[in-house]
Amino acid sequence: MNLIISHDKEETIDGVHIIPLPFFKGRIKRILIKPILAFIYALKLRSNLYHFHDPELMPVGIMLKLFGKKVIYDVHEDVPSQIMDKHWIPPYLRYLVSMVAKGVEKFGCLFFDGIVTATPYIKNKFLKMNKNTIDINNYPLMTELVGTKCEGKRKNKIEKIICYMGAITRERGIAELIKAVEGTDIKLYLAGTIAPRNLLESLKNEEGWRNVTYFGQVNRNKAFSILSKAQIGVCLFHPIANHLNCLPNKLFEYMAASRPIIASSIPYWKKLLGDLESISFVDSLNPEKIRSAIQALISDQEKCHSMGQNGLKAVKEIYNWRSEEKKLIDFYKSLGVFSSCIEVSRGV
Repeated sequence: MNLIISHDKEETIDGVHIIPLPFFKGRIKRILIKPILAFIYALKLRSNLYHFHDPELMPVGIMLKLFGKKVIYDVHEDVPSQIMDKHWIPPYLRYLVSMVAKGVEKFGCLFFDGIVTATPYIKNKFLKMNKNTIDINNYPLMTELVGTKCEGKRKNKIEKIICYMGAITRERGIAELIKAVEGTDIKLYLAGTIAPRNLLESLKNEEGWRNVTYFGQVNRNKAFSILSKAQIGVCLFHPIANHLNCLPNKLFEYMAASRPIIASSIPYWKKLLGDLESISFVDSLNPEKIRSAIQALISDQEKCHSMGQNGLKAVKEIYNWRSEEKKLIDFYKSLGVFSSCIEVSRGV
């Protein structure tokens, strides 16, 4: 298997051959130049199957099809809806850009051999454009179930620490979260990339930043190590169009670490996960309610433990990669290929 991503060197990790693309400064270069390089590298590999997931690589997928290759488009998000909330696109252009993206997706689906989506909602949308569509949830690996290890690291003196892992943006509730810990003795651990770049300086000016320990972008092992020190995992996405039908991986990663969760009161999340009794849902736009939810949970260690165990049990029994892996392998087999495939990806 070959993986084409932005990386600092060519190497093989766990049997996966990484073909590095350069890191481009600036969105325009990334969108215009990186797909060209990805196409050249991909074509040289002469693989049986090409599996890509970045929308800007749509032209690459179409070109590969024109060269007679089998191509799968992996859809993580509702891109047209996502564009409507992009801060770097002028508001008066967002609808037009969204419609163009929708048209390109629809056109591309006429070519692709299959579509893999991240949620049932996106699957139902793409089934109208390509009948060979399946949803594959990106649940944690069984080897990443670290709940027992995390439990073993708990101390007699409980530190009040909450944790957020993933992309850090205003749309994902970072401002409200920092405001929620302001003036308290609660520590906030952050791991991930802050975007846009000027947001970091803005956040550092907030009084609540003194409660923050920012680790930057970390690998998965480091992420779980950070999470093992926290009592609660948080995921406070704003209820904007692109978030209403998404299903963040971090929810299941928190569960895998046996951590109780405070999450946005998004109807789709509540419908799917509300009965697990592992998540406290709050208004993600209200710092006071977020603070109250954190303090209520962190002061009740018995409830914290119970919710954490409920989440861990759910991941062990349902929300793990084992069943999804079989679905993906069967999907590859249905296309007549399996052993020689690549994924074209921008990476994390």
